[in-house]
Amino acid sequence: NKRICENCYVEIELSSRYCPHCGFEQPEEQKEDLNEDKIDDKNTVEIVEEDKKREYVRRLILARMHLLSTHGFFGLLLMHAEFALDAEIETAATDGKKIYFCPKFMDELSDSELEFVLMHEVMHMALVHCVRGVNKDPDTYNIACDIVINSNILKENDGDKSSITLRKY
Repeated sequence: NKRICENCYVEIELSSRYCPHCGFEQPEEQKEDLNEDKIDDKNTVEIVEEDKKREYVRRLILARMHLLSTHGFFGLLLMHAEFALDAEIETAATDGKKIYFCPKFMDELSDSELEFVLMHEVMHMALVHCVRGVNKDPDTYNIACDIVINSNILKENDGDKSSITLRKY
């Protein structure tokens, strides 16, 4: 069985008293469910197996850690984000408090695409788009917000267009 280090967020053995990566002493008791408080099952119609949930959590934590080391600003913002599964949305979304993923959409993403989606959604949160767009045409406002966000991500990645591209979309 595995668990997540509470200091560096690396997956470690459940029986480890100290993290082999950062040396942080682990609390004696930890929930058996891997980081369950960071991902919930809002509106998940299909039953997602525990192993699959653990895989989603692992991918999100690794993507967040990678962004923290390669794109510190976005990684730091993501350290404060919570994640949830929602099978009723098509892709990913945020309500300004959590980042929601459709399990099927997440399964289709490569690691670099997942990082792009995380950067994109956390910028919606940071720029408070959910609140600022209340009395605006939702489609036009969302397109305008996406242009601003994707332009910033593109600039962060030195103009590499593949950094803001999803293969299937």
